[in-house]
Amino acid sequence: MSNVFIILSTYNGEKFLDEQLLSLKKQTIPFQLLVRDDGSTDKTVEILNHWKDLLPINFFSGKNVGPQESFNLLLQTVPKDAGYIFFCDQDDVWDNDKVEKSLQFLQKQEQVFGKDTPLLFHSDLSVVDEELKLIHKSFWKFQGINWRLGHHLNRLVMQNTVTGCSAMMNASLHHLIKQISIPKEAKMHDWWIALVASSLGKIITLDEPLIKYRIHKNNVVGGKAFSFWRIVKTGLGIIRYIKSWKLENKSRINQIDAYYKIYASKLPVEKKEIVENFLSISNYSFWKKKYYQCKFQFFQHGWYRIIISFLLF
Repeated sequence: MSNVFIILSTYNGEKFLDEQLLSLKKQTIPFQLLVRDDGSTDKTVEILNHWKDLLPINFFSGKNVGPQESFNLLLQTVPKDAGYIFFCDQDDVWDNDKVEKSLQFLQKQEQVFGKDTPLLFHSDLSVVDEELKLIHKSFWKFQGINWRLGHHLNRLVMQNTVTGCSAMMNASLHHLIKQISIPKEAKMHDWWIALVASSLGKIITLDEPLIKYRIHKNNVVGGKAFSFWRIVKTGLGIIRYIKSWKLENKSRINQIDAYYKIYASKLPVEKKEIVENFLSISNYSFWKKKYYQCKFQFFQHGWYRIIISFLLF
């Protein structure tokens, strides 16, 4: 049996699920597929049953708890001897060699850092529409994301750069995550796992798209292009935008507060200093806050986001 596992949370995914499962069937490396259906009311479960004879798939159904908790439950069901765990979304399409290329890249890094080092792999994605027509060759460029900054905890506390459906973890990181369930304060499972990997292991990145990331009206977390018109639209609704950003920032702080409570005793000194200053900064006066924000580079990516995060953080 393969020690490579793919975990997939489904919810009312009948429209695109067949295409994703077909792309998994075309992978060049053996794997086990674990699926949790999050209370679908359409034909998703029927589709999964159809694929039971076509893929090495095990699935179970549960009540609707949302994608974060659904993936959390899936992680708890992955066997202890699993070597590598891929995250998968129901509406994308994987390149035929995604699993193979991801494994090759990660295993080379394990030779460098050792298998006991928690490693999180992720790659770029190409952006497509509902009909799989190309919108942009690079999700990172489409979103204005600098993936290199996402390797640094001081930037990762402000903005996640790891897209879950492109990610894969090794056994060491899985064991670390599985010890304590991802808490409700986590903004999303991929962001939480990236924080753990950045602090206690390594994030490794392949600057190459291995997935067709489908943008459609039902995306739980979709992508919006970074553009001039987006800036104009933001300017027209500035009051609403400021309130929304402040709420979003509060949720960032709540996430890091929960993270610190769990992992404080394990954090290296320099990582602990970053987290403690991030949690303390909101209590400072404006200019003291700006001083520490600049000192620790608590900013998002791109000139526009840097300005906004400087003014509103």
